[in-house]
Amino acid sequence: MKSRSLFISLGLIGALAACQSKTEAPAPAKKAEAVAEPAKAEPAQAAAQTKADPACVGAAGEGAPQLVETANGKWERNGSTVTWKEGANADGIVLGAITDIKDGADENIANLKKAVTFFTAEKVDAIVVAGDSGETEEHITAVLDVLAAPKVPVFIVIGNRESKTVFNKAVAAASIKYPHVFNLNQVRRVDTPAVDLVSLPGYFNPDYLHAEDGCRYFDGDIKELETIVAGLNSPGLLVSHGGPQQVGKDALDYTSQGNNVGHDALLPLFKNTNIPFGIFGNIHEAGGRATDLAGAKLAVGAEHP
Repeated sequence: MKSRSLFISLGLIGALAACQSKTEAPAPAKKAEAVAEPAKAEPAQAAAQTKADPACVGAAGEGAPQLVETANGKWERNGSTVTWKEGANADGIVLGAITDIKDGADENIANLKKAVTFFTAEKVDAIVVAGDSGETEEHITAVLDVLAAPKVPVFIVIGNRESKTVFNKAVAAASIKYPHVFNLNQVRRVDTPAVDLVSLPGYFNPDYLHAEDGCRYFDGDIKELETIVAGLNSPGLLVSHGGPQQVGKDALDYTSQGNNVGHDALLPLFKNTNIPFGIFGNIHEAGGRATDLAGAKLAVGAEHP
């Protein structure tokens, strides 16, 4: 697969084929909202912390291999890595991507079912959920009941809205019912022949964590991610709730207040490692948009050198 830069914000539902944006998907599960401008200073104690709680950002490591059979082959979970063992296509991968679902209200569930119909028609190989899936165990469970229906892997990461306790409990219960649901707080790498997904759970700005036990990541977590990326055997695709700081109105982090509010610490990660792709949420104004790393808008299906 030719390597190229592609960074996508998913306030709208989208799909990726061979790591390119595909046909525009149905309307978002919830009406877009403006994202407030970050401004508050960090408390001294928080600023001194360098690594997240392991319940938020799990460490890389091996475990007892577990084989999961899905509609598109066999996937193996080994500690913090999931590998597509049988059924993979080396020429590309189709990902159905969604984020900022917010809750399991009836209207949202109805829209999610339309999204799943779209994903099924596009023959997605996996579904990626980039954060903010619900604030209660009941709502996250309802969301995963729908997304797990196509029986392809579902890779879900925590955003800035969920409680780590509620999120981990809901995803753990769902993974018992649906073994093809994987928690990207703990699964840090998804190894496929076409692209390797890597996760950075949570959000960098503590002012926007909705729950008292929300997940914030730190510089030490980015450093650890560099180590994970160094071992990839395919181009990397970062899955995180918030994206990098970009420039201009077409950027993924440009809000209705006229600011670019992405994380500047992510830029060296993309520039210095083998991560040419990204899937992000949070900034609803950028829903369904794809850009290069700088923030220049890309047309649907375009290749960027």
